[in-house]
Parts: sequence; structure tokens; C-alpha cells
Amino acid sequence: MAAFCSTQTQTLHNALKLAGDALNGRIGGASIGNTIGYVYSKEYADVSSRLPSNPDRSHMVHSLVHAFGLDKFTSIIVPVPADDDVLCVFHSREYVETLLTAEDEEIDEDVLEFHGLCYDCPTFEGLSSYVRLVAGASLIAAEKLRLGQHQVVIHWDGGRHHAKRQEASGFCYINDCILSIMELHKTFNRVLYLDIDVHHGDGVQEAFYGTSKVLSVSFHRLEASFFPGSGRQDEIGMGRGRNHSVNVPVPKGTRSPAFIEAFERVLETAVRAYDPEAVCLQCGADGLSGDTLVGCGGFKRQNNGWDLDIGAFAACVANVVRLGLPTIIAGGGGYHSANTARCWALATAAVIGSLCGDGKKGDSQSMCQCVDVLRMDIPEHTYFEEYGPDFTLQLESGISGSVSATQSDQNALNESVSAACKMLESIRK
Repeated sequence: MAAFCSTQTQTLHNALKLAGDALNGRIGGASIGNTIGYVYSKEYADVSSRLPSNPDRSHMVHSLVHAFGLDKFTSIIVPVPADDDVLCVFHSREYVETLLTAEDEEIDEDVLEFHGLCYDCPTFEGLSSYVRLVAGASLIAAEKLRLGQHQVVIHWDGGRHHAKRQEASGFCYINDCILSIMELHKTFNRVLYLDIDVHHGDGVQEAFYGTSKVLSVSFHRLEASFFPGSGRQDEIGMGRGRNHSVNVPVPKGTRSPAFIEAFERVLETAVRAYDPEAVCLQCGADGLSGDTLVGCGGFKRQNNGWDLDIGAFAACVANVVRLGLPTIIAGGGGYHSANTARCWALATAAVIGSLCGDGKKGDSQSMCQCVDVLRMDIPEHTYFEEYGPDFTLQLESGISGSVSATQSDQNALNESVSAACKMLESIRK
């Protein structure tokens, strides 16, 4: 933790202090009222926990949020299953029909492969229910914001940013981010989409590539062999959307201080230049140190991921929430379920603290409190044993086997950020 407390920015200190106030119950639930919506139902968590890519993750996330008592600071939003017409607002009818019948009917393998329903997106029991619920959740989350019923809506079972109009991709069957943004557009003309998943938000970028009504900003790993292989800085949009697709490649091994600084610089420039009316933040947690898909314990042990602590995500979330704009915070990747639950529980606390605390303290006392927050014990609950051997909230970065970013990598990140900010300045109103 010393690396965080020595960094120039106070963002992490502030975010952790605010999160600590929420986790320790030092904020009164009545002071928040209906400001924060939290998308959850047992049915939705049950079916989300069947995802082949994230078995039982949904249950673990919501159980930890509840164990810390954070849900009492929110208004629970129960999603309603979407009908076919809603699903077809973005996705093709042919794809939707295939998606909804794939688990029950014999469908030609060529058709399944055409629609991406194989390999990383296989069919599974409950697929049709999941599809309808994730779509319904995305719409009600956005509707609550545009009607002014909440300032922030948290949707941890969303964030499925890879799905295309007629194709499942990258563990994503329905693109809830796109559906949410399309619903937000009924009220808001300019929506800022932010993506901090280690994988490029290709589905969202592609959907809004030709419009200025969405500013898409994605922080991700970029390498020919790294999925999905897109997200170069010359992918800038076209027509009216020119310079509205902003990509910030982030080198492998990047740690929290550098990531937070990059995020802050780009966010500040994006808000100043674009003047968004609403925000959708995809908060995929697969950039955490040791992620089991891309981190040091990942696929073929390739060490292709970032080396972030959960505090980095809390800091990014706090930065966005403090803008005071209608905001959806969605989930996404994250393949070490216990660490993802840690991350999103702290991020939930950061939302609560950011909307209720002063967020201005950065003295030595508050820095010590930051460390204390991450050392908090995991409360006893159904999944308690999954958080061993230390049973604390803290996740160490720089664990054995991880690859740290070099000075050359840091220089490359600085260049990426500078290029992104320069392009953003070009769209300034």
C-alpha cells in the first residue's frame, strides 16, 4: 500500500476514505434517500451465476455487498424481463430468435457459429431468461436515470460490451451497455461511455461509430494476440462520429497510480470538451492483479493483464460519480470471482461515500484510514471461505509472477493519454 500513499494524486485516498465511511456505517442511509439505485433480484442473480464464463460470480458479488450492509444505502431495482421487441431495438431479429431458442431446440451448428453461440459463448441452461433479464435490467436502469428517480444506478451483472448486433462475442450475449445508452438518448443528447475493462469495448464503439451522440472512451490492453484485437488510436469514428471514438491503450503490468493518473487526465479533458449530459461506466474487473483469465494466473500463464489493486477501481468510480451527472455503473469482466466481488463491493462503497462525504481530506490521518479500509475483515456470510487465507478486503498488486510495466511502457502510456486528450480537445463545443 505504500505505493498508493506516496503517489501525487489524492484521488485514491479520498475514494478509500469515503468508501470506508460507507463500509463502517458512518453514513446515515436517510442522508442518501433514493440517490442510488442497485439492480438486483434473486432470479437475476441465479441466472447470471450460470454464465459459463463467470459461474456463481453474481451470487458472490451481491452477497458481499449485502454482508457489508451496503445495500441499505440504495434503492433496490428489480429488473423485468424484456420482450422480443425490446431486444430488437439493437440486436437483429434473426439473432434474437436464435438466442432465445438455442437452449431448447436443435439448431444447425453453422447457424450457431454464425451468431457466435459457440466457443467462448456457448448455450447454457437459462440462457433465454438471462438474455431477457440483462436487457430488461439495462433499460430500467437507464429509465430511472432519465426520469430523475436516481442519480446513480449500479448494475454489476451488466457491462457486456462485446456483443454485436447479430453476434455473441467475448462471453457477451446481449449488449446491455448499448441498450442503456439508447434508452438514455430518449432524454439526453450527449452520453459519455467510459470503459476500464482490460479488453477493448469493441461492441459499443462499433454501434456508435458514426454518431456524435456518444463519446466512447476505452482504456484497454492492445496487442494482436489479445482479444478482441481492436482499439487502436486511429479508430476515431467516422462521419458525424469522427473523433468521438477515443482509445487509450494501457500496457501490461500497469499499476494503480499510473492507471488512475491516466484515467483522471482523459476524463477531465473529455468532460471539458464534450460536456456530457449522462455517463455509462463499464467497470470490468479483469485488470485486477492476478485475474485468472489474463493475469499471472491466466490463460497459458501469459501475464498479459494489468496489475491493479481494487483501490484503482474505487478511485475511477469516485471520479465519475463526483461529476454529478446521471450515471450507470456496470460490471463486465473479472474472472477471479472473489477478487471481483472485493472490487465491486469497494466500488459500491465509493459510490455511497462520494455522494455523502466531503471527499476533501488528504492528510496523514486519512491516508492511514485508507490502509485500514483495505485491511477490513470480510464479514461472515455464505461465501466467506472463498476469501482465504487472510479474509480481508485487500488485494495485493505486484503478486508473485506478475509483470511490471517498464519505463518504456510508462512512456507509451503517457503518449497514448496525450494523443487521446489532443483528439478530445478537437471536439470541444
